[in-house]
Amino acid sequence: GVTATNQNVNVLDFFSSLVVPELTSEPLSQRPVLRASCLKFVTVFRNQLPREQISQLLPAICKHITAESAVVHTYAAICIEKLLRVKDKTPQGQVAPRYDPVSMKGPLLQMVQPILQIIAASKGIPMNEYLMRTVARIFAFLKQQGAETGLAMLGPLSAILIAMAANPSNPVFNHNLF
Repeated sequence: GVTATNQNVNVLDFFSSLVVPELTSEPLSQRPVLRASCLKFVTVFRNQLPREQISQLLPAICKHITAESAVVHTYAAICIEKLLRVKDKTPQGQVAPRYDPVSMKGPLLQMVQPILQIIAASKGIPMNEYLMRTVARIFAFLKQQGAETGLAMLGPLSAILIAMAANPSNPVFNHNLF
């Protein structure tokens, strides 16, 4: 992502006035190219966007995982995966995750089952490595907070594993599946 911006370009104003309204509007099937571009904007400028605004927008970003467009649900997965990796320095000089797993738990866990359904049904991009990476990142980020849902998802994950074992054609997808 971007680490520095030009002071003459107001990224936050652009985000608030154009990106947020587009990502929060319904229905999700309208303007897929624009929605994908807005998700890409959030992904690229994730280090400049305030925690509070991203926390408010998170449920809307997570909803995009259910979009029919493979591009939109893939960009939503990439956006979430990258947001979960953002870290900030603490006043003590240590590096810590920007976002709190407890506050993000609900929207993130609601994404897991739709992602696994998309993968199992081979909707959009077969063996979509970005979707699988997002599932892995969600559970790595939530740690113990996601344990209960993780146990419930073992059935769908094992069905995907059996299907992929029969025809292992995407090593990155397989890596993230494990």
